[in-house]
Amino acid sequence: MKQNKTQTLAQCAILVSLSFVLSYVRLITMPMEGSVTLMSMLPVMLIGIRFGLKWGIASSFCYAVLQLIQSITVGGLFSWGLSPLSLIACIILDYLLPFTLLGITGLVKNKTLFKIMASIIGAVFLRFICHTVSGAVIFSIITKTVDIFSHSVTFTDSWLYSICYNGFYLAPELILTLIGAYLLIKIPAAKRLLLEL
Repeated sequence: MKQNKTQTLAQCAILVSLSFVLSYVRLITMPMEGSVTLMSMLPVMLIGIRFGLKWGIASSFCYAVLQLIQSITVGGLFSWGLSPLSLIACIILDYLLPFTLLGITGLVKNKTLFKIMASIIGAVFLRFICHTVSGAVIFSIITKTVDIFSHSVTFTDSWLYSICYNGFYLAPELILTLIGAYLLIKIPAAKRLLLEL
């Protein structure tokens, strides 16, 4: 079934809104932002899978702006004491770029289960890279002592700390997203709706 742009835009708006609402359902929250949510990335990734790269990137950028606004209003982004240059780099590397890259799921052609799952893994990996670079470069001055199972651990390498910090919440988030995508694809009616155009 061929859709017009108004229908596509309306569906994208609904999926971006769903992603944003799900981003408030936090299962684990990290001290300096980042959290495991109830599959908040999945709806915005479905836009790319269903409508292609152009719609995926545009919708993901809208989601990135909403995530930035959420961080300013709820997370206190401006209260972190960053210099103006660090703040701009943080906005780009922690919000605009990583959340926009979720739209690369639109690169999927011949939408098989394997290709869809690979595109989701690739998008989350690119998000992980952005957050890791931000953490290692911008936030390297922050004390890297954390409690792990009631033991205080100090990281001397900012890259290792950033990899661990971001991996701690993005790995479970990826697993939940993959489970959600798998279940959607295995439901015949959802699969038809997701893959038809």
